[in-house]
Amino acid sequence: MYLYDNTMKKNININKVLWAGRRGLLELDLLLEPFIRSEFNKMSEFEQCHLYEFLKLDDDELFGFFLGSKEVPQQFLAIVSEVLEFHAKEKETY
Repeated sequence: MYLYDNTMKKNININKVLWAGRRGLLELDLLLEPFIRSEFNKMSEFEQCHLYEFLKLDDDELFGFFLGSKEVPQQFLAIVSEVLEFHAKEKETY
């Protein structure tokens, strides 16, 4: 389980999170990078650190979460939902 540490914020910025969001799967890159660029600075420090922890998971796990083929752990459910909602809203604007 992820525990928020106040010292983590000092080490996490958008560039570090964007780098962690670069994946081996183009599909994940297309999901994560626009979300991070748009939403990261709107997040609380806790949410930013939590997102960074989420991005430490394996590509296969993350891809399975977004496809719905793997059960999302409770602590990451909000992140997966936010990313999917972000892209659903983006589609509505086109």
